[in-house]
Amino acid sequence: MKMKYLKIFVAGVLVTLIGFHSQISYGQENEKVSIGEKIKVKSAVLGHDRDILIHLPPEYQQSKATYPVIYVTDAEQSFLLVTSMYEIFPRGGIFPNAIVVGIVNRGEQERYVDFAPVIKDRPESGRAELFMEFFKKELFPYIEQNYRTQPFRILFGHSFLGMFASHIFLTQPDLFNAYIISSPDLRWIKDSISVSNLKKLSKPTFLYISNGTNEKPSQEIKAFADILKSVDNLTYLYVENQGESHQSNGVFSIINGLRFIYSDWSLPKPPRDCTPLEVEEHYKMLSKKYGYEIPNPLQLDK
Repeated sequence: MKMKYLKIFVAGVLVTLIGFHSQISYGQENEKVSIGEKIKVKSAVLGHDRDILIHLPPEYQQSKATYPVIYVTDAEQSFLLVTSMYEIFPRGGIFPNAIVVGIVNRGEQERYVDFAPVIKDRPESGRAELFMEFFKKELFPYIEQNYRTQPFRILFGHSFLGMFASHIFLTQPDLFNAYIISSPDLRWIKDSISVSNLKKLSKPTFLYISNGTNEKPSQEIKAFADILKSVDNLTYLYVENQGESHQSNGVFSIINGLRFIYSDWSLPKPPRDCTPLEVEEHYKMLSKKYGYEIPNPLQLDK
């Protein structure tokens, strides 16, 4: 990717977001603005209740459409950023709208316990395995029973939670269809970076991983990226974002990770210039690429 393009692209996004927030700030004095809801999921697996944030597409209540789901860790920091992306880009057809599910941390210290895999000489570690069970047995069923979802799940994780996302991909890759991993701290799992489980990918899987050049160099990230070359059924991209720090790289990752996953989503030309057959063939191609039937929205509108 050309960094000049990326910087202009992100600058445009930030200007749009500033305008979006300005509209909020200067609305009616008593008007409430909502970006979603917070629910509490009782978890027998984790042994505690977990706060979950949910953002639905703007048209959700007026349609019968189904949506992919993006699961966002560190929701208290990342949820607003991700929902803002979904307020902007689906309108331009760059990628489809989605249900955004944010997993809220219990606290800073608990964050490092809840998502840590088994780490040598750290007896308190290992709850990452429980959290994967929470996904499978409690959170996924709750979301998929209560909302109109498509069988396509995306996971976004940054820093320590980027490590958690990497750990899931390395050990139970089929939990998600796509991964956006930003600046992962892979020191904790460096001994498990291998392709032993990755040969078992049972469906088309997408992975975007990046770090900033202003971060401390990480041999573990390079080793992780290197093993991806030998994995079948995987579409991946590793990017070093020039001039980005550990924190700013997260903004680049969510934007460009979604653009990478949905690189072929847009019709090759404006819908009004496409024949019905061209539109039909396009959505057949997308269905094959993503591994599930993607309906033609023009037919849904009829």
